Amino acid sequence: MARINVKGAQVNAPTGTGAATNLSKATCVYIINTNASVQLITIQDDAGSPTTLGTFTIGAGASHFLEKNPTDEIFAASADVKLTPVAMVP
Repeated sequence: MARINVKGAQVNAPTGTGAATNLSKATCVYIINTNASVQLITIQDDAGSPTTLGTFTIGAGASHFLEKNPTDEIFAASADVKLTPVAMVP
């Protein structure tokens, strides 16, 4: 299991492009899906008209670490996805 340094509070994932968050410019995010269904995660830039940079599906009960640029924003298909800004500890 990876060791992490928690950099902020866990939040419910926003569920749309207009509410997407950069988690205080976090570059690493711990993501866990507490929903019983798979959920789509979207990463976008912070432009006035955001462009989707990528998407992935997270399984029910699954967790992942996401590395991103500080200004990249994230949202999910459900607020049951939880996001926490972290740093990896070597």
